Amino acid sequence: MPPKLQDRTEQEVHSTLTNSEEVLELLRNTLIEELHMQHEGIENDVAFIDMGLDSIIAVTWIRKINKLLGLEIGATKVYSYPNLLQFSDFVLTLLSSRELRSVQLEKTEQVAQFEQPAKVAIGPQSDIADALRTWLRETLAKELLMQADLIDDDMKFIDIGLDSITAVTWIRRINARLGLSLGATKVYSY
Repeated sequence: MPPKLQDRTEQEVHSTLTNSEEVLELLRNTLIEELHMQHEGIENDVAFIDMGLDSIIAVTWIRKINKLLGLEIGATKVYSYPNLLQFSDFVLTLLSSRELRSVQLEKTEQVAQFEQPAKVAIGPQSDIADALRTWLRETLAKELLMQADLIDDDMKFIDIGLDSITAVTWIRRINARLGLSLGATKVYSY
């Protein structure tokens, strides 16, 4: 890894990542750092778990990647994309769709009455419920890195792909925005 990569700004890192080889190299170098391995010990097609990546190291590695690249990847994605080649393709797809995601996030932020509960406008009960459902769907989609329109209100959370780790982060966001104290396990009751 170039020295002081972690000291570079997000914009500086983004400007250097123009192709899949550069993304792969960044991921490889940060993984080497996390696993305290030599460069030769990291094979692109070897499963992360076979290299010694456990769930705790995965969390710290993904946090570092998110910070460097300005992404919001869930740590569980290392199990969906279990080696450097697959994971780098996934990250490159996220980087490529950044503009689309930022437009989607702007739409999410337009449901402002739930962003700051103290400013919720009182209106017909059905309008509030619809706006809350929309906000929940959008934040869940963001957490799962998927499009909100793919989430059906009648689907079970587990069928959408919500696991225990993403449930915790999603519920924390809901609690923070709405001033609640829901437990993450509550999502499995509904």
